[in-house]
Amino acid sequence: MSTQRASAFRERMAQANTRPNTTAPTASADEPVASTLKPSPPPHDYKSKFSVLFDNTEAIEFDRLVLDIRALLGRRTTKGDVIRALVALAADDATLRSHVADELHRRDR
Repeated sequence: MSTQRASAFRERMAQANTRPNTTAPTASADEPVASTLKPSPPPHDYKSKFSVLFDNTEAIEFDRLVLDIRALLGRRTTKGDVIRALVALAADDATLRSHVADELHRRDR
């Protein structure tokens, strides 16, 4: 159920961020009209950019996490790949979301 919810969310976000091209063809009425409308980009082409500011300790912890994951995979992995994987996991796993909420609550004290 949670995987379906995350997939539906991603699909809605992609649909909300695609715009149809409304450019009209310029051929005369007597000529056959080849479609000059450009299709909307596929939903997976949409990108959003976010910035995160870490203090020194958090930056070191994040770098270590990425290096550990690279070692486990045996290949290069970007910090963005790690963030995207964490977001996907949290979107699909209620227990992980609860742990994240608990950690945020703990930090508020």
